Amino acid sequence: MRSFFGVHKIVVTPNGQYHVLMHGTTIHGAEKFKNDDGTPVTGRPSRSPTIIGDGGIGQAIAAIRERKGAPLRVAVIGLGSGTLACASEPGEDWKFFEIDQTMVDTRATPNISPTSRPANRSWSPSSATRG
Repeated sequence: MRSFFGVHKIVVTPNGQYHVLMHGTTIHGAEKFKNDDGTPVTGRPSRSPTIIGDGGIGQAIAAIRERKGAPLRVAVIGLGSGTLACASEPGEDWKFFEIDQTMVDTRATPNISPTSRPANRSWSPSSATRG
């Protein structure tokens, strides 16, 4: 997919379990869409422990949650591969803003992105606001 912002591509890993979002040679994230037994992944995607759990962004979100002591209201710039959507907790309100229409279109394509949905559980192409 080519846009003003460059060329994005989604590749399937050799084991056929993940979609990987790439921009040039940079890997922006991956989404597991098949289990080890080949069945489709259902439900909410699992968190990546290296990114959301132990990684810098995971530590930052945990610190903000602890300090605030209440559900978060978060604005995220860019849809990316949906990694930050997996960081949300029930009852929180996360809004995603995207300026690249090709990313909005990609996230709305069920055969490419079957499980990633922003935290507020009301994902639709209009949930991603181009700004």
